[in-house]
Amino acid sequence: MCALNAKKTNAQCKTLFDRLVEKGKNKKAAVIAVCNKLLKIVFGVVKNKTTYQDNFIVKSA
Repeated sequence: MCALNAKKTNAQCKTLFDRLVEKGKNKKAAVIAVCNKLLKIVFGVVKNKTTYQDNFIVKSA
């Protein structure tokens, strides 16, 4: 249910969903990909003990 809501409200999830559907994936597979993306976002936020930042950019060395 979170993935269905995220594809409507989260810009990153919306672009991922739209891109996969345009490539020919069925909508159920695209929702599972959005779910996977949400899990990765949540894991990163919890691991780093930070708040979610919509425009976060990773700075590498």
